[in-house]
Amino acid sequence: MQAWFFMAYGVMGLGCLLVLFGLLGRRNWNRKLDRERALAAGRVVGYAKKATGQRGSPVCQPIIAFTVDGVEHRANWNAIVPLSQWPVGKEVDLLYDPEHPEEFHLSEQEGESPPFSVMRGGAILIAIALAAVIALRLLSGGGLLPEKGRDDGLPRVSVFNGDPDRAKQGFSYTLNQDGTATITGYNGSESELILPMMIDGQLVTAIGQSAFAANQTLASVTVPGTIRIIPAGAFAGCLSLHTFNPLRGVQRIESLAFTGCLSLKDVYLPESVTDIADNAFPKDCGATFYAAKGSETAKWCEERGYAVKAE
Repeated sequence: MQAWFFMAYGVMGLGCLLVLFGLLGRRNWNRKLDRERALAAGRVVGYAKKATGQRGSPVCQPIIAFTVDGVEHRANWNAIVPLSQWPVGKEVDLLYDPEHPEEFHLSEQEGESPPFSVMRGGAILIAIALAAVIALRLLSGGGLLPEKGRDDGLPRVSVFNGDPDRAKQGFSYTLNQDGTATITGYNGSESELILPMMIDGQLVTAIGQSAFAANQTLASVTVPGTIRIIPAGAFAGCLSLHTFNPLRGVQRIESLAFTGCLSLKDVYLPESVTDIADNAFPKDCGATFYAAKGSETAKWCEERGYAVKAE
């Protein structure tokens, strides 16, 4: 997933460069138009080049002749155009620089800026990259915007297996059949824990039942949106836990997930949480639940007598 983000940002950067080059080219084109203001009638007298286009149709680079002060000038029109539309003898109106008659452009190009196509291409790339970033954010469960008052910085951590000196710092996990990871336990010493979105290169999508149960160190837990379900008993008996902060993307909190967590003070519930078991939290829980005003989650809390504050 991270590689796709880098690719999208790279495309966006390329689009910005094209827009910048287009703007610079547009400025030079406008200067050229300012110089080329004398009008003359010209005609196609030959071709500097003939070739076959990408679709098999003949193309050419016309040679255009025109008269300035009784003197005939001939110059190549710096364009590759369909031969069928530019036969010898075709008459055109052109604008030229009196000091350099060989420099000219067709009067029909007066309102057309060749660098505009470069700018348009850059804008298209930027739009595609933005759409890709939005899609990736939604697929990863992060949402379009970070939750108000939350930290969306999701760390990528390593699991220290087989190293007794560092094992206490790591998470234990199992791999799912789809290549994602499920966190099954944590034996570290962090009190303010941010669960990783990626672990040893695998996307974390689940927490095992009772994975953090009876952990007496945890005081604050942040769960990334890639994890959709807080399973039964996940944090049961965490007596020191006072803050639970699931990010947008988490959808369900199952029964007894926080049973015995008597120190809970702040529980943040994003609008993505739409299913909470009746006994997910202790009945005598004195925590304040933060939920969007008028949301189903806020109504759920109010119906059970929990203190609710609108976010």
